[in-house]
Amino acid sequence: MHPGAELEAEHRLLLRRYAALQLRVSAWCDAQQRETQCLQAELLRWRARWVCERTRHAWDLPHAPPWQPAWAHAEAQALLCQTGCLPFGRAGADGDTCRRTQQPCAAPAHEAVSAPARPPRPMSRR
Repeated sequence: MHPGAELEAEHRLLLRRYAALQLRVSAWCDAQQRETQCLQAELLRWRARWVCERTRHAWDLPHAPPWQPAWAHAEAQALLCQTGCLPFGRAGADGDTCRRTQQPCAAPAHEAVSAPARPPRPMSRR
């Protein structure tokens, strides 16, 4: 054995252990990143639910039945018309055609307004 052989063997052993540790830490970091992405997506869903609920409350809209996870499609379309188009003088319509859906405007004639409507009442802080 040459004079530096023992030092060289120890160095190789340390490098192998360092590589194994690096693989474990990399796997742990990947798992943490996946978990963080899942938690961020869940937080985004909760924020969306909160915004929908606050909007529903501010506009005095009915509750969705508890057995339905979401409003029916027609109710969602009506909400979009009520909050995004009608208050702004049907700004989302091109004549009688909805710019969003490219379908005939579904707003009843008596709901069409010519000037922007008042904003919803302020929400009370609890």
